[in-house]
Amino acid sequence: MTEVSFTLYKSIDLTGSSCAGVIGELSGVYEELRQGEYVEVLIGADSDKKDLYAWASRVGAKIMKDEKVDKGFRLEVARPK
Repeated sequence: MTEVSFTLYKSIDLTGSSCAGVIGELSGVYEELRQGEYVEVLIGADSDKKDLYAWASRVGAKIMKDEKVDKGFRLEVARPK
């Protein structure tokens, strides 16, 4: 089995953003990613996480990690190779 590695492009804290703001901000950064890179995203609400998963499904993004942290959730969103 071949392990696929990804490179961190940027970390963004969107814990203070509204639902539409989270997707808008993330979309802009995602467009900058090259294949094999990911962005670390901090979000504050479970509803933001649901929106993020739906957005990722639509654009073909890969959510590599999803964990609960003090401020809310930390996700790693990648542009697949």
